[in-house]
Amino acid sequence: MCCGNLIKDDISIAKEFLDEANNALKKDQYIKASRKIEHAIEEIKKIKDSINNFVKKEFHEKAMNFFEDIKEYEPHLQAFNDILKNIQDETSKEVKDIIETQLLQKEFIKNYIFDINFAFYIGEDDSEYTEDDLDSNILFELNCGHTITPKEINDEELDDYNDPLVMTAFKQCYLFHSIYHHIYPHALSWKDILRVKKIDVEIQMKHKKHYKL
Repeated sequence: MCCGNLIKDDISIAKEFLDEANNALKKDQYIKASRKIEHAIEEIKKIKDSINNFVKKEFHEKAMNFFEDIKEYEPHLQAFNDILKNIQDETSKEVKDIIETQLLQKEFIKNYIFDINFAFYIGEDDSEYTEDDLDSNILFELNCGHTITPKEINDEELDDYNDPLVMTAFKQCYLFHSIYHHIYPHALSWKDILRVKKIDVEIQMKHKKHYKL
């Protein structure tokens, strides 16, 4: 169930109260405006409580499902993690090489930024695969900004991002960890993740210039 759909009507109710308060203010009806604002605040508090309860419930259920189901898929997930680790290291090295061989020679290196995007596609044997619109076959995407991992690329001993709620026998690379921990909403199951059969990596280098007038 989508959280947005659950709270859509409630948001409309709060907005109606605020609109009524605004109309009352235009007519100098300050007591009425104050009363409508109080009603809006009450509705907003209900919305906030609803969102918080939903998020807590979703996080708890998702964490428990991961914890219970991961053993069944762990051998396949380990193989997937190994592939991601190779892609992660290779992409990080490419970015590092670009910085060292190209940008360090330039005076305005601070004005260059990288945008690293990973697109994860389902395979042709997937029931939802379509030839008509290849972008529709993207199951999820990850954007890593200017760098992939928060640690140095050569720091292999620290390259384990096992989560306390999602512990695995193998070391988790940062990309693997990001898939189940940093994609929102948390709607992917382990089975979903293993539907991935192709990964596209796009590295964009952007040059920013600033002019003072």
